[in-house]
Amino acid sequence: MHELLTTFASRHGVPAVCGGIVTATGERTLEVVGVCRRGSDTAAALQHQWHIGSCAKAMTAALYGRFVTAGQATWAATLDSVLPDLAGQMHPAWHERTVDELFYCRAGLRANPTIAATRAAWRDTRP
Repeated sequence: MHELLTTFASRHGVPAVCGGIVTATGERTLEVVGVCRRGSDTAAALQHQWHIGSCAKAMTAALYGRFVTAGQATWAATLDSVLPDLAGQMHPAWHERTVDELFYCRAGLRANPTIAATRAAWRDTRP
């Protein structure tokens, strides 16, 4: 896995990358390559905090989709019905929202930016 992660980091110009494999029996293999930040000599490590981007929405949708496929849930289910214990604490505007509505990106960002725009954003070093 070390070689795979090193190749990935080099190809994409990232300072570090962490990857892992979990087998069906629960055996875990974890690996880290790179440095904590560009221009640093401090090696990245497993115990460091890792930002996983906006993967949570995709992972949550995939897991929920498994329930839908198994017939145990529907995409049109309201949040009240899926999270009944939280219904009393939920803002009224959320009560009738559906699960599938949660998985739409509504950040206002342009969909499918050009390669040039993506590269320009990557080169931008501002915080």
